[in-house]
Amino acid sequence: MKLISASRTQFLFLALTMFLLAIGAALIHFWPWIDDYYWSAYGGAEIRRDLGFATGYVKAVWNREGEITVPAITGVTPGGVFAKAGARPGMMPASWCKYGIDLAGFYQALELSRAGTFPLRLVPVGDCQQVWQGSLQTVVIHVPAR
Repeated sequence: MKLISASRTQFLFLALTMFLLAIGAALIHFWPWIDDYYWSAYGGAEIRRDLGFATGYVKAVWNREGEITVPAITGVTPGGVFAKAGARPGMMPASWCKYGIDLAGFYQALELSRAGTFPLRLVPVGDCQQVWQGSLQTVVIHVPAR
């Protein structure tokens, strides 16, 4: 059996390649959490300021899970885009009832709608029965350009 050997340069090249592959795999694995953090900490702040609303966490009775803490619209700036559309504190996007809570996705959808409109169905926090009964309040958000 013949032993395979590598020069110092070949070894360093192989080690660097393996290190970069490991970093790439970690980024791919953790990307959803990185993306959520970015939109919650940075991207969401700009959207909230531009559209005149605040988000926070409130306690709500959620389906069969009982009382849990969920994100919701906790404040609306008078005269702001959300206020003009009819959104009120204590509401959340109805899509969260069907597809799960995705605050980062909510901010991303608003950002992608810049200089356009964004139809938003709202329900009171935790009141998913309105979704299944079809009695939803739909507001149209006119998202300003940057």
